[in-house]
Amino acid sequence: MYKDFIEFLKGSHSVFHCVKTVSDMLEDEGFCCFDPRHDKLLIGKDYYFVKNQSTVIAFRLPERLPTAMRIAASHCDCPGFKLKHGVMNNSANYAVLNTERYGGVVLSSWMDIPLALAGRLIVQNNGLISSELVDTDEGVCIIPSLAPHIKSDRNSLPDASRDMFPLYSCDKNGSVMALLAEKAGVKLDSVLGADVYIYNAMEPTVWDGGRLISSRGLDDLMCVWSSLKGFLSSRGSDRIDMLCIFDNEEVGSGTKQGADSDLISLLCSCIFEAYGMNELEKLSLYSRSLAISADNAHAIHPNHPEANDGVDRPRLNGGLVLKFNANSRYTTDGVSSAAVKKLCLDNDIPLQYYSNRSDLAGGSTLGNLLYRHLPIDCADVGIAQLSMHSSYETAGLKDLVYMSRFFGAFYESDINILF
Repeated sequence: MYKDFIEFLKGSHSVFHCVKTVSDMLEDEGFCCFDPRHDKLLIGKDYYFVKNQSTVIAFRLPERLPTAMRIAASHCDCPGFKLKHGVMNNSANYAVLNTERYGGVVLSSWMDIPLALAGRLIVQNNGLISSELVDTDEGVCIIPSLAPHIKSDRNSLPDASRDMFPLYSCDKNGSVMALLAEKAGVKLDSVLGADVYIYNAMEPTVWDGGRLISSRGLDDLMCVWSSLKGFLSSRGSDRIDMLCIFDNEEVGSGTKQGADSDLISLLCSCIFEAYGMNELEKLSLYSRSLAISADNAHAIHPNHPEANDGVDRPRLNGGLVLKFNANSRYTTDGVSSAAVKKLCLDNDIPLQYYSNRSDLAGGSTLGNLLYRHLPIDCADVGIAQLSMHSSYETAGLKDLVYMSRFFGAFYESDINILF
């Protein structure tokens, strides 16, 4: 399985490439692209819907009136840097990329490594505006660190406004947009806009006898991959099965394509209309449904075990991680945790637990955002990893298998919540 996953990583160097890869896989399985501008949903069909080229939601519509919903949500974006407006010439007469942080970046992890560029160019051709994906596929820039011999404060942290601009060329007139246009196969003067991100160009590494993987984007492409594999492996039922892969989770999800938009509730309204459901039937459907928010979790750190909770200390390759938070940063409660535990027990999937140390607020995931739009029981799960938000993260490959098995079981499950 991990070889397929590595190919998936290589094909997902930006959110746009990830959604294109996922859409192609769905097409291969017979899913039809739903375009609300001119399509009507037909019951008994399988669909996927794309927003902004960076969010994709796939769903199966059963032949009969659905009895429940099974929803899995993950995200395809990761912290990094976005290209602002090409190249700036600094006082050293180098060509330096003008970038801005995206999300909670671990700045030091981006220094002195080969960096590549991927995203989309918005181009005009014969009066029509279209989008072209672009990926340099190799390192084309680097963020050089300052040597300790000439650094006045050797222990200071990098400054995003001074230290984190990538060196692109020793020629101060070097044009990164010219390179991107060439890579995309378009004319430079046809480019009207761009959404281009920097990524770590180092290849994924499998080590420790095939038990561990280190790569860019493991948070959250591991959950994207495993939920997609589980979704595609299921046979369908009299439930509505839905797979959601959202953009912009790392910056709060408050975009037109984010999980905190009305996107999923509007799409559900279209689905309910196809079945002619009334409000009572919708409420009944929600009460029998279950959602899973899938986002990687913090494994216990080999050098800083004190950073984790004193009891809930997930390990790499220790199994699926079920996440809890009293302030609802994670949505798992007694009801949804019971459903997850039953699925794991019935399918021989090892289960471990995560909660933030009691004096730390921690992060949040997609689950509490789905809560705002759909009144459905939800649990937060993940894969344990190290170096979250670094440009190069580490996780266990056994856990990728466990998570894929979990989602296969989730979409096949007949768990009934009776209250």
